[in-house]
Amino acid sequence: MASRARQRRAVCFGNSMQRGYSRAPRGPEEHTDGSIMKAGKYLRSKGVRWTTRLFLTVLFVYFVNRSLSGREITVILESLRGIHVVGALLLGVGGLWCQAKRWEIILRYERFPVTSSTAWKTLLMGNLFAFVTPGRLGELFRGVGIEEGRKADAVFAVIVDKLFIVATVLLVGLATVFWQAAVRGVAPPFRPVAPVGATIAVCLLAAPLIVRGPKRVYAKPVIRYAARLVRMTPRAFSPAGRLALGCSLGAHLLLLCQTVLLLMMFGVSNAVDALLAAGQAYALMAIVPLFIGNMGIREYAYGLFLSRLGVSPAGAMDVKVAAFGASAAVLTVNLIVPA
Repeated sequence: MASRARQRRAVCFGNSMQRGYSRAPRGPEEHTDGSIMKAGKYLRSKGVRWTTRLFLTVLFVYFVNRSLSGREITVILESLRGIHVVGALLLGVGGLWCQAKRWEIILRYERFPVTSSTAWKTLLMGNLFAFVTPGRLGELFRGVGIEEGRKADAVFAVIVDKLFIVATVLLVGLATVFWQAAVRGVAPPFRPVAPVGATIAVCLLAAPLIVRGPKRVYAKPVIRYAARLVRMTPRAFSPAGRLALGCSLGAHLLLLCQTVLLLMMFGVSNAVDALLAAGQAYALMAIVPLFIGNMGIREYAYGLFLSRLGVSPAGAMDVKVAAFGASAAVLTVNLIVPA
């Protein structure tokens, strides 16, 4: 019996040698391939991506605001008005209520056992995670702890909630573009607006392909969830969907009013121009989610669209100063009323 076992081991060893299971010393090419794979894993790690986006945020904030002087910062501080700040805070509270209501509707639609307090608590926690993570990625996990064993469905609910926001922001942005071109006769800057139109066009073209694609494509979770999103689009016109759309539109309109109020505090006298600039600015920010808290890109977008409209703030205030002041004020209000 022992001899037969030894014979079998010898045969297996011989077969493994014939099949090439013996490992030869690594050559320089294999060492290079291994180094490339390690470098790729390093670049894909969350810590490196977060650090990269943090660096990009700081760098962009510096380049956008590097020309601000100490005197201009003083002018910003002297322009603060209590009535404007209180009004901005109240508008922020109203917008936050609309967000919480929309989030509650979506959770109920996905059959989560949720109350208003649960929706508020998870929304506030998600907004906190969104603020400290680049691209608001931390917000995806705000509903993970609502029900045991439904983490994927919770993340899917957050994605649906974010799609309501993005759709509203882009539609309002396009409406302000058409209004500016038709009523004011001012064409929007092509470079910032072109990505918005391209994003909408790609989504419209990709939707039928996702729904009617071959079945083997749905083996990938990302494609499967994308198809699930596209198929549930008609439900947005149900009573619950219309209420969620109304809450999303209300939240964004309150944000626009808040921005207009703060821009007027810093010398922008025409509320319509401020509204047009804010609508286009938020549409631009929606497709460039690279910066932490939208810092840098917010004041850049405000200044870009205000300058395009020929806005000249009152007093010694410059457009870039008004844009920076309003951006800092919006950021501060969002810290107090986490939206």
